[in-house]
Amino acid sequence: MLRNVLGAALALVAAVAVLISPFLDWYGERQGRQIRLVELFDPDGLTDSTAGLLTGLAVAMLVVAVVAVVGVVLRSRLMVALAGVLAIGLTVLWMARRYEATDSLLVGGDGVQAGALTALAAGLAMLIAAVVMAGRRAAVTTGRHARTAPEERTEPEPQTRQEAQPERTEEYPRWDERQPPEQPEEEQQHTHPYFSRPQRGERPPEQPQPRHYPGEHPPDHRDHRDVA
Repeated sequence: MLRNVLGAALALVAAVAVLISPFLDWYGERQGRQIRLVELFDPDGLTDSTAGLLTGLAVAMLVVAVVAVVGVVLRSRLMVALAGVLAIGLTVLWMARRYEATDSLLVGGDGVQAGALTALAAGLAMLIAAVVMAGRRAAVTTGRHARTAPEERTEPEPQTRQEAQPERTEEYPRWDERQPPEQPEEEQQHTHPYFSRPQRGERPPEQPQPRHYPGEHPPDHRDHRDVA
């Protein structure tokens, strides 16, 4: 905000100076409004003929001032810089034509006067104002209506399939090629019902009981010795 204010103030002062310059002496006692604008582009160079109000440098400097003021209103750095280039260009072109006619460009006395120097300085001031101004996008106001410049959206670059996938190495294989971790082998359990250890919460197997029929005594395994 401060940059725009300083740049606008400098550009307006330069525009006023450009408007005043044609009514000042440019060379000797000759004013800028008396110089014909066509003579700046004529191969014959400058003459002593007096220009009218609409055919002299006053019209050209008026256009330069209008361009500078419009640039300040629109906060356009390009238009302010264009006004400065036009003011400097017209002044330098007149100096070149004057040097062709008189072979000298002395400042003061019967040479270059304040009018030409004022127009030249105003053009330089407009260029400086264009540099100082921040422009419309960078303008920021304070308070409840504060706004900032729109941020440029940058879309992320799409990653190719090869960039997205990691490189296949022995140390870092792909997820679908990784082998599951080896599980410790469990102790082989006996499947025989009489020699296997029952698990927790499991009842031991029942052993078959011998059957006895009526009239049959159970066998006696003790040694029977015949008694003589």
